[in-house]
Amino acid sequence: MSNQTVFAVVHHLDGSLLRITAHTYAEPAKVVASVEVPGWTASMTGAAEVWAGHEWLFVGYLGDSATGAAGYYLIRVTESHARVDRLDWFDDGFDHGYQGVGSVLAIGDHGYLFGV
Repeated sequence: MSNQTVFAVVHHLDGSLLRITAHTYAEPAKVVASVEVPGWTASMTGAAEVWAGHEWLFVGYLGDSATGAAGYYLIRVTESHARVDRLDWFDDGFDHGYQGVGSVLAIGDHGYLFGV
């Protein structure tokens, strides 16, 4: 299964859990792989090869009950692991009532561009 034939969906579950599911275009209702982020660590299940080829990037929000440090997180998924990092730069300098982190794009090997 090529990662060119899959898409991912991020499920935000009340700030206590973030779930990322991978689906094929041929059978969009079927989950072929998933990543669950209940806090600082992530667990992967399913067909790991769907994540192969590059780093998949996701942004999500987790509350105090999940991490002890509520905020936005960057989740980086590859075939072999998923890494969770808090976006500490999204601090009180932003208007949290009107602004949030919505998307992320890798900029070569130099960093990431975030949509706010």
